[in-house]
Amino acid sequence: GSMKNGIPERVADELYEKMLFFSGYGFNASHAVSYAIDSYYCAWLLTYFEEEWLCAYLESMSGNDEKRSKAFSEVKALGYKIVNIDINYATKSWTILEGKRFMPSFLSCKGVGESAVNVITEARENLPDKKFTSIEDFFENVDPRKINKKVIECLIKAGAFDGFGAHRAQLMAGYQKFL
Repeated sequence: GSMKNGIPERVADELYEKMLFFSGYGFNASHAVSYAIDSYYCAWLLTYFEEEWLCAYLESMSGNDEKRSKAFSEVKALGYKIVNIDINYATKSWTILEGKRFMPSFLSCKGVGESAVNVITEARENLPDKKFTSIEDFFENVDPRKINKKVIECLIKAGAFDGFGAHRAQLMAGYQKFL
C-alpha cells in the first residue's frame, strides 16, 4: 500500500519496523499511565471522601457475587459494617448510614424491581417524618395494587421490616391481611 502511494520500499520497511517496535511497549506505557491516573483519583477520593467512595465501590460491585464478596471484606476491614435493608432508609442505590454503616439498595433483593422501589420511596417522601412508623403504616401509605405479594415477601425475608419489632415469621404469616 505504501509503494502504491509513492513511498519507496526501503522507507516503508523502516517505518513498519519502527511501528512494530513501538507496539511492543507503546500500549503498555499508555495503559500504565492511564491506570496510574485512575489509581491516583481513587486514592484521593478514598482519602478525602472515604464513605462516599466506598459506597460507590459497593454499588459498582453489586452485580457480581464474587467481586461483591471481596468488596464486603475490604469495606469491613476498614471498620465499616454492612447492615440489612431497612424500609425507612433503603433506596435504589447503597445508602451511607451514621456509625460507619452501609445499607444495600432495595434492588439488591431479588424480586424487588425499580417500580416497586419508586412506589415505596414516593410513599415515604409523603410522610411527615419521611419514615413509616409500623407495618400497618407502611400498608396504609403504599398502594397495594402497585406492590405485589412477591415484593412484600422478598422485603420481609431481607429484614426490611425488622425495625418495627415484628418477627419475620409473624410477618410472613400475617401480611396478607393488609393486602
